[in-house]
Amino acid sequence: MNVQYNVTPDHLKEFVSDLFEGYGFQASHAESIANNLVGADMRGLRSHGVVRVELYLTQQAAGGILTDTNPEIVFETPTTAVIDAHKVAGAVAGDMATEIARKKAKEHGIAMVTVRGSNHFGGCGYFAEKLALDGMAAIVGSNTSPLMASPVTKKAVIGNNPFCVAMPAGKYAPFNLDISNGVMAFGKIHEYRRLNKPFPADAWLDKDGNPTTDPFANEFIEFISLPIAGHKGYGLALMVEALTSVISGGAVAGELLPKPGHSLDENNPVSHSIIAIDLSSFGNKDEIIARSERLVDYLHSFETRSPEMQMFYPGEMEGIAIAKAKAEGIDVPENIINFLKEKANEINLRFPEENFVRVER
Repeated sequence: MNVQYNVTPDHLKEFVSDLFEGYGFQASHAESIANNLVGADMRGLRSHGVVRVELYLTQQAAGGILTDTNPEIVFETPTTAVIDAHKVAGAVAGDMATEIARKKAKEHGIAMVTVRGSNHFGGCGYFAEKLALDGMAAIVGSNTSPLMASPVTKKAVIGNNPFCVAMPAGKYAPFNLDISNGVMAFGKIHEYRRLNKPFPADAWLDKDGNPTTDPFANEFIEFISLPIAGHKGYGLALMVEALTSVISGGAVAGELLPKPGHSLDENNPVSHSIIAIDLSSFGNKDEIIARSERLVDYLHSFETRSPEMQMFYPGEMEGIAIAKAKAEGIDVPENIINFLKEKANEINLRFPEENFVRVER
């Protein structure tokens, strides 16, 4: 029996926002974080959803995330900006950077905003989709702590540094390629341990730098990721590093903490970069978006190799998940609900039981 609690996205956002505000976050910051986390759950990216509430509150309690500061523009031109996040939650800095990039691109055609001194800001696709839904193309990236080897090293040298490229697709969900550069996400280790299932080959090194398929080879945090497509994934991760921490003046690669969550009593000052491109700077925006729709129709016209297969473009599955979440609500695992209740009780915040329906899937 798999017990879940079904809740509408709006009700979940409201409660999570109230919870963060109850723990001392500014109201606008709490709202940004709640929208980000619930947005990830709506997209099916559960590893970045409300499961992260615990980590964020732990980091706040330990001083890794500050609630009494605000991001600040420290350098600016008509088409660029550098933001010092001053250790706020990454969703707050990400929202600010996205809105500045949007405004500058509307005025000048294209804009790039970088952020330093931030924290985990969720999936890159969350911010890119905001721009795509406003008729813009977007490129978003973030560096992370070193957790990925190069194709030839025994130790981690660079983060898996996720990035996203998004583009409007008219009546369809936006094109939205949102990937990291490691073969597997770190969160997948928990799943393979739970199933007692070996890793795929060429996905992980153990703590000594030896290839392993054993999910119990060492402590969770000691695994070293291998890059997708060898030198290609490694090269992409390096270029994301260059476009985020190097340009913003943030902590570069090995200057970050050894692994995500390794030391929760310190800020792990990651950097982000957001590029916004106004399509109307390249001609008639409606005609450009109509061509995007034709591209989707072209992709959907192909017969798959078997009836069980379905043709998707990047971002389509997330679009389906979002539509389903809006229509049917989000299922939240019972253990996460129990944690949220516990944290609410600690600050005498009422948990709205009436908004959460117990279901068995």
